[in-house]
Amino acid sequence: MATGISFDLGTFSLNLKKLENLHRNQIDKALDRIGDFVSKEAKLRAPVYAGNLTEDIEQNIQGDAVIIRVPENSPSSNYAIPMHEHEYNLGDESAQKQAKGFEVGRKFITRAIDDNQDAIMEIAKNALKL
Repeated sequence: MATGISFDLGTFSLNLKKLENLHRNQIDKALDRIGDFVSKEAKLRAPVYAGNLTEDIEQNIQGDAVIIRVPENSPSSNYAIPMHEHEYNLGDESAQKQAKGFEVGRKFITRAIDDNQDAIMEIAKNALKL
């Protein structure tokens, strides 16, 4: 005769799923607000290059993730990755933009996230009412 304690987590899992469904609108709102915020912050940090890169930065929600990107079919797609990843000297327009108070140049998307961790958490808390 086997001894032990067993738990049926089926009901628990079902209740978690119900809770997620109940709060899905809040979760989606939080993701959307975070995406809007981070994409705006990335645009502030993006270098000015032929006027397209800043305009091409967009946000999408995929599942429970916010994606900030420059789409493959956008006018700046051929230089977006080098501008994000490589070292380079800022052009005159980028230097003027930087003089307004934000570091402009490489890693403009990741810096938008890294520089705003507290603000992102506050957006999530407010949207989720935590």
